[in-house]
Parts: sequence; structure tokens; C-alpha cells
Amino acid sequence: MWQKNIFDLTESKIKEAEPSLVLTGRKENVSIIAIKTDGKLNEIREIIKKNRGAYYSSESYLLGIFSSLTTKTFSNEIIAVRTGQEISTMLGKNNKKMKEKINYGIGINNGELILSKEEKIKFTAIGNTISLARKIAEIADNEFLVRENIRNKLANLKVEKTEKRGITAFKVKGIVEREKHEKFIQGFLKRQINNKQNEYPK
Repeated sequence: MWQKNIFDLTESKIKEAEPSLVLTGRKENVSIIAIKTDGKLNEIREIIKKNRGAYYSSESYLLGIFSSLTTKTFSNEIIAVRTGQEISTMLGKNNKKMKEKINYGIGINNGELILSKEEKIKFTAIGNTISLARKIAEIADNEFLVRENIRNKLANLKVEKTEKRGITAFKVKGIVEREKHEKFIQGFLKRQINNKQNEYPK
């Protein structure tokens, strides 16, 4: 059953909600990032916006939506994860440098929303798409966690399984950038061949 809450994602009305359904929108599988923190909110918004996400605030959470309407791609899982990694790195660096620490939790989930784009983007939540992202952020203790559906779609994630309060999630420990890795391997092999040719000149 659809949750009858539509959130305006334009910056001028970023926190507003309208109790109605998007009737002329389209259903799309999107990636949702939820951040629970009370610090660096402006910086987090800028990171989400830079990565072509749409953000809004709900209670004590800042959430970002990555859909084809803003990213121009349907492969939004990796964009959301890179955004989460960037936010986690930024907050981690702050906590290493500053005496006053910022507590945070970052969670990512995939699911369906009803979306429309006119002068502004609106969405209608379907089922527990957003609430699960928020629950994952809630259990993250200064961590960046993703749900299993994200982990299963991204083979290049380095993760560690965790379970808290009956919720199974995966702590992101890194992203293997395959293109950079492949270029490194190709360069290494090329150097090996050149070295052998130099050892045994014609």
C-alpha cells in the first residue's frame, strides 16, 4: 500500500510535505540514502547535490534520492554508494581533527517510488523503501551501512556483514574501482614484458 506522503524536493520547500498522491508520475526503482546526524548538514546536502541526487529533511534524517530524473541513469546504486562513502569520509576526517565529535549513521536502500517532474520533483513512497533506509541509518554507529539488495547488485563493494536490532546490513569498507584496477594490471603486465625484452635483447 502506498504511503500518502509526497515530499517536495526543490530547495525553496525542501522540508514540506503534501498529503496527496502523485497521480501522473511513473514508478521507478531508485536508491535512497539516509543520514542521521546533527552536524555538517550543509556539506552533506552539497555532496548529495553534486552527485545529482535530490535531498530533503524528514524528522532527524537527511535523505537523498537517486533516480533517473536527476542522474539520467537507472544504475543509481553505485552513485548512492559513492555519495555515502564521500559523506562518511568527510565526517570521519572531521572526527579525527576536531575535539567535538559528530555522531552519524548512514544507510542505503533500494526500492520503488512514484516520481513526477514538472517545475519540481515530487515522490510518493511505496511500502517500506524509505523507512528501511532510515532504520539502517539508525543502527549505524558512526558507520556507513547498505542493505543486502544494494550489496548484491554491486560486486565491487568491500563489505562486512553485521546484524543489529534484528536488521541485517553490510558495513562498507571500500569500493574497488575496477577501471583503475584493470589499468594498473595492464600497466604492470606491460612493464613486465618490457623488462623481459630488455633482459634478452635481439
